[in-house]
Amino acid sequence: MKILIIGASGLVGSHIAEAALRSGHEVVGTTRTTPSERYCATLDLKDWPATVALVDKAAPDVIVHAAGFCSADGCEADIDRCREENASQPVALGRLCAERGLRFVFASSAYAKFPELNNYASAKRYTEISLLELRTPLILRLINVWGKDAKRLCFPYQVLRAVHAGESLRCATDQLGNPTWSGDIGAWAVQMIEHGAHGIWNVASPFVMNRLEWARAIAPEGEYEARTGTQGTQIAARPADATLDTRELQTHFPRVCRQPHDLEGIFGPMKK
Repeated sequence: MKILIIGASGLVGSHIAEAALRSGHEVVGTTRTTPSERYCATLDLKDWPATVALVDKAAPDVIVHAAGFCSADGCEADIDRCREENASQPVALGRLCAERGLRFVFASSAYAKFPELNNYASAKRYTEISLLELRTPLILRLINVWGKDAKRLCFPYQVLRAVHAGESLRCATDQLGNPTWSGDIGAWAVQMIEHGAHGIWNVASPFVMNRLEWARAIAPEGEYEARTGTQGTQIAARPADATLDTRELQTHFPRVCRQPHDLEGIFGPMKK
């Protein structure tokens, strides 16, 4: 298959690309910045004519949307950008796929279960509903994704930076989720595409913990300060329990997941 990945330089998109290449598929990826991989092209989804032209030129079998404005706090501060990147753009791309007879994959979030909670959650849920009205999309609900990240923003980076600097890290104790390695997500996504899966799927590890438990699993020697979400610097409200039930996923696509503290071979030296 030929797979076009929007956001191929991101945490999720890059691992879907790697998994697809390992499985022998042809990959075309896009990034808004200068491409670092040979299969990537520069694209801003705001430029709709350029987006359509790229789809026509690439002639993919599947388009994966793994881009968007992923900061819940940022989405509270900039609702216009949130709606554009997390709703308008993926819905337009999904409609294009429906018109062209292409399969469409959308990286959503467990937050979509709580659309009243914040702007990010509302946009994700709107997109899910809109896409489900189209041609059998595959929607991947994700939560607490971690892994090798060019921007070094995911939680293990925060933990390791604090430990390296000898600083205490404030960790929420009232927000549960499934820490899931992006490499497992990439492998699952490709397997599900190959098997023609569609609809909403919970794509996550079976491990459930809060941030304090996760930090202590990563670096038991670290110094941590337990807090609740309202005691931190979070702007957007978070769900107390964003865990995903993965029994259906493991029934149809069984996988032994990487432990959320198994960072071997992923993270390099941390800087302050």
